[in-house]
Amino acid sequence: MITNGESNITRVLAIMPNGKTGAQCGACREFMAQLMEGHYQDVEVMLDYEH
Repeated sequence: MITNGESNITRVLAIMPNGKTGAQCGACREFMAQLMEGHYQDVEVMLDYEH
């Protein structure tokens, strides 16, 4: 993402080892907060991809 010059995240979908969806880890949240300072709250966190 960064090597392509992109710095805007619109949606996040985390796939857990069991194949189900879940919330992203704290390191990912921190990365988004630093990358999109002032706009990270606009990221859509997709917790239930099936619905």
